[in-house]
Amino acid sequence: MYSAVETIKVKAIKGSNIQGWAVPAEGARCACLMFYAAETLVAAARADRFDAEAARVKVRDGWCKFDITLSQKHFVLADTLSVRCAVSANELTRIGFSDLEFDAAPKLAHTTPEAIIAAQIDQRYTDCTPFEPLIERFAQRLNEDEFVAFAYQFVLERRPDLVGIAHYRKFAKYQPMTIIRELMQSEEYKQKRTPGLMGVFSHGFPQLPLFQSGAAR
Repeated sequence: MYSAVETIKVKAIKGSNIQGWAVPAEGARCACLMFYAAETLVAAARADRFDAEAARVKVRDGWCKFDITLSQKHFVLADTLSVRCAVSANELTRIGFSDLEFDAAPKLAHTTPEAIIAAQIDQRYTDCTPFEPLIERFAQRLNEDEFVAFAYQFVLERRPDLVGIAHYRKFAKYQPMTIIRELMQSEEYKQKRTPGLMGVFSHGFPQLPLFQSGAAR
């Protein structure tokens, strides 16, 4: 399900929130980090989010970010957590209790059932810009009809109709983002039950190879 981690970079620690990159060794799978207190697994984080800085330096097209907030409870068994690769179990770095700052009195969260459910769903995006490098590659790899089918599945989460295929086929090779943006402007997209675009590592993302070897590194 996950790829082994080739490199890890902790970019920022703000309070008890830790953000960084975990770059997979190869393939289309994302990396996953496990946080151990001694030999007890206390937390985990998938590196499946978009990071603009990673995209600028051409690391996995930007899709390698992890973001996790730890609490004081994570450090009950040890003062330092070992951050390990979920595949190889190799230790990648360590996070100490003294590296973080915790609220003296954590606030109780008052939220709705809808918000609780939404928090369990993979992150959604309202901006298609992070997807552009991948989409440009898909446009060259797929034929016109295949790309239109991908675009409909990605944006509207359904198969295209014949009218859609006929209309968008001419844009597939040289203006693929035009198709994506026009579908995002449609009433159907705006009225979707689950708003936004799914991330590239979401379970519903169209099953296509995401990264060519060496192309996104």
